[in-house]
Amino acid sequence: MPEIKKLERVRHISKEFCSQYGCFKSYSEHYDSMQGKIPILITNNFFDIALLHWAHLFGNWNDDLHYRNVVTNPEEFKLHLLNTLGLNESEWQSNWDSLKDYRDRRVAHIDPIEESIVPELDLAFKAVGIYYKYATDRLIDLEETVCFKKSLDTILLENSEYYREAAEVTVGALKI
Repeated sequence: MPEIKKLERVRHISKEFCSQYGCFKSYSEHYDSMQGKIPILITNNFFDIALLHWAHLFGNWNDDLHYRNVVTNPEEFKLHLLNTLGLNESEWQSNWDSLKDYRDRRVAHIDPIEESIVPELDLAFKAVGIYYKYATDRLIDLEETVCFKKSLDTILLENSEYYREAAEVTVGALKI
């Protein structure tokens, strides 16, 4: 697949991750007050889909959109990623393992395990934002028209009130 198409897809999957993450965060604010299974299923599904999007970008080395298969210099990008996140390789690997394990065992394959620790998505959001910026900058370098140059942080912030209101309405409507 040509580089430009991959970069455009990275941006698309990154924005999708951002939407799912934002909805998950908004619905999670109501988690303790939710009644019945439907609101909890909705919240958990936002998490699961966000995690699946993360896996396309960072989790599965064979995926077309995994950063190692898209960026010009994967080692340099990884070093930039770690430095920007303020992590060392061991800390990154620990976070990566927890996300990948949860995705593999609880989301993609639904292994028969009794308990698992649900990983945080905050660091994943930051990592996806760094990759999104790389894809945006690279497209600009290639003189491609990039209509939407905002960072994922900005996109999340601009949509957070909408996500919050939707969560309040949905959770409120499902209280029986």
